[in-house]
Amino acid sequence: MRVALVSSGSGSRGGGEIYLAVLAEALQDAGCEVVALVPRAERMDELAERLQSSSEVVRFPYIATYDRRLRSLGAWADVAQQRQLAAQFAALPVDVLHINQQVAEDGLDLVLAAAQGRIPWLSTVHVAHSARVLGARMGGLRDRLVQRVYRSTQGQVVAVCSDARKVLLRRFGAVLRQVHQVYNGVPIPRADDLAVARRRARQDWGVREREVVVGTVGRIEAQKNPLALIDRLAPFAGSGHALRLVWIGDGSMREALCAHAQRIGGAMPPVVDGWRADASLRLAGLDVFLLPSRFEGLPLALLEAMHAGL
Repeated sequence: MRVALVSSGSGSRGGGEIYLAVLAEALQDAGCEVVALVPRAERMDELAERLQSSSEVVRFPYIATYDRRLRSLGAWADVAQQRQLAAQFAALPVDVLHINQQVAEDGLDLVLAAAQGRIPWLSTVHVAHSARVLGARMGGLRDRLVQRVYRSTQGQVVAVCSDARKVLLRRFGAVLRQVHQVYNGVPIPRADDLAVARRRARQDWGVREREVVVGTVGRIEAQKNPLALIDRLAPFAGSGHALRLVWIGDGSMREALCAHAQRIGGAMPPVVDGWRADASLRLAGLDVFLLPSRFEGLPLALLEAMHAGL
């Protein structure tokens, strides 16, 4: 079977897009041929490079939903881009087309283009919450637009966990043809590799013998609620506990995180480990994994932390 995996172009380092790389590797192991369609935006270069080991990678011109001032409204109104996408999809020698959506309103132009063709298609929606629930600007209008598009396309949707499936069924019900539940998954690391990674990480972070290392993996962005991590840990650090805080990743709120730690946490400055290709092993250096996010689907980082025994 030949499968096309289509990225909605939100970035290379979020779990919702890394999901495509994990899925491509698993499909290849199952004997499938994979074509990965990745937008040409520079921020997608890292994901495209990773996908090359398991897929035939095709870069395509695409204005992503979150690059548009009007978000999903702009994607829905861009008929010209939808026609170009439909033509590109129709030319693919594949048996099924899979669209990766961060939320239901992400990539509506991809959904509309896929519905025009002859190739069976489906999409994965990682975060099932509505735009209104997430507090998005014009959330009610954007939610009504998603309802309209899903009604017209009658697509099949994959939810990444049981709770997400329930939310999608509440939101869309009979509007969708079917909502499947397929749990997210990640590769399982070897115990020996985790042991080596733990020693190396704690040495790099300068962890002392009695220190307890708490932390997380991900983007330092508003969705991940980084300042709340400091607020929750500050009372423990202030009580004399030997804590070390590590954030594996980076993002636009890095300076705010460090400044908030200095202001609230006092003697608990965070170690920002930066982006790591070996993050799933690197987190073995932690003792406790924390996930302060405002909302999630089924985070890959959480699954990786479980495999690391945290």
